[in-house]
Amino acid sequence: MQTRMLLLGMLLFSLGSCSEDKTEEVAAPKVEFTVPDDTITVTVDEQVTFGAVVENDVEAQYIWYVNGVQISSEATVTHTFSQVGYYTVRCEVYNDGGRVARVYKVQVNGIPLAVEFSVPGETISCDQGDEVRVSVTVTGGDKAVQHSWSIDGTVVSEGAEFVHTFMDAGSFTLTYSGVNADKMTATKSWEVQVAEVELPLTIEFTPAPGAIDCHSGDEVVIATSVLGGADGLVHEWKVDGNVVSDAAEFRQTFSDLGEYVISYVGVNAKQERVEKSWSLLVSHLVEDLEDAVDLPSILLDQNASLFVVENPHVTAVNGSAKVLKSDMSSSSHSTSGRFFLDLSGMTDLASYSAVRVKVWIGTNSYVPYLQLLDLAINRRPTTLNGQTYSTEEEWRQIVRTNEWNILVYDLPESYGRENLDGVVTLDFRPMSDFVGNNAAVENNDRILYYDDFEFLK
Repeated sequence: MQTRMLLLGMLLFSLGSCSEDKTEEVAAPKVEFTVPDDTITVTVDEQVTFGAVVENDVEAQYIWYVNGVQISSEATVTHTFSQVGYYTVRCEVYNDGGRVARVYKVQVNGIPLAVEFSVPGETISCDQGDEVRVSVTVTGGDKAVQHSWSIDGTVVSEGAEFVHTFMDAGSFTLTYSGVNADKMTATKSWEVQVAEVELPLTIEFTPAPGAIDCHSGDEVVIATSVLGGADGLVHEWKVDGNVVSDAAEFRQTFSDLGEYVISYVGVNAKQERVEKSWSLLVSHLVEDLEDAVDLPSILLDQNASLFVVENPHVTAVNGSAKVLKSDMSSSSHSTSGRFFLDLSGMTDLASYSAVRVKVWIGTNSYVPYLQLLDLAINRRPTTLNGQTYSTEEEWRQIVRTNEWNILVYDLPESYGRENLDGVVTLDFRPMSDFVGNNAAVENNDRILYYDDFEFLK
């Protein structure tokens, strides 16, 4: 009996001890969110502040996400939505007692594009042959605005100002469309009513009057488009003052090197006249590489770095299909990428006083040099893209990065001689610095492209 009472006492003592060690429970956070609505609409680049306030005085931690990416671990977060679209903002507040989550759906709209036009209303009236101008001023949503003007559905201009001469009588629909970086748009249309009138003699030319370059043996073509006053029109084309054609279109092949003046006179039945002129430079093209498969024999590779390749940089400056690649990228030495142009097969060297080439420098810092090998004197180009320079700073301002550069080496200015007579080899050193030394390897990818080796009279 005594033994049983002892065991019972020990059991009661043990149960009492367990009750006293029970861990106190932690209350879950009770949270009030400062943005009450689950769906929010804002404008691009607008700042939005979200906050979570724990109301029951417990310690808690915070995590904020935008489209699943954590952006903050503070109770309050301010976020800027920089692009138009739909976003999910999620907040989690938690401690050992539990977790509270809140999800917002955010719609980000672009800044509305607002524009004003210099011509109000919906109708424009003009006479046949009149020039119509309409300009647009952006008053809101001015963020990389792209403009487009169309006549009867055909885009004719993409500037902020529409300028067009309506040569035909009739009714036309002029439409403006604008869109900004936030994809917000603005549109407007006018009915253009063009009254029929008798037009003066008006002719457009292709190419437009000005300077033309061609190579020996090329055919030069100048087309005419008569827009008004065509009754009884007589054409007259001259080359250096000599009449060569009475056709509407000029066509002539020039074999001799030199400079020429092409002039046009048109006279209609009312004795109205149009007079225009072009200056033509005919140069000798040694190598354009268009038909080359391997390196032509006229080009001598001194650094095992020359290749004929498909033109990787076709631009308006140089649309050739094949070009010469000078590639020293695998060499660890500071060299000029030197190569020669062999002139031994040319019999009329005394006709040429300058050399012109096209060079793609890319983002390299090179200044391509040339020397007449028998003189052993390196020379920079005398003109770069039609401009002169005297300092390296001026060179850097003129040179085109990631575009073809047109380099002219003028013999009288560079070498003090009148022409190439007696010169057998031209030594190209494309990877030179401004003073003519081999350029450093650093900051250069050591790849250049050459094309159109021309000789000027």
